[in-house]
Amino acid sequence: MASGNSERGQRVRVGLTGLAAVLVIVAAVAAIFESATDDPATVAVAENGMGNDASSADEPLAQIGVVPSSETANQALDLVPETPPEPIDPVPPPATAN
Repeated sequence: MASGNSERGQRVRVGLTGLAAVLVIVAAVAAIFESATDDPATVAVAENGMGNDASSADEPLAQIGVVPSSETANQALDLVPETPPEPIDPVPPPATAN
């Protein structure tokens, strides 16, 4: 019986040590990401709005740069010709025998 209690105590200690290790790792990662968001260059870009041209409130994904804004998409459509080019016939028609 004493062996079972000591084994259970050891399991609890190992579990708590593992939980503490995970907690320390998560805290360290959170501190690293927090210091990265306080970077002066990042703050200046966010305040000046120089990160993306999309300024309308109805395009939140374009504002964070996930998708292009509708203005960018319209500019890309302007580059596409309205009429397709003539198809090129790679094989000449066979000669007719007279």
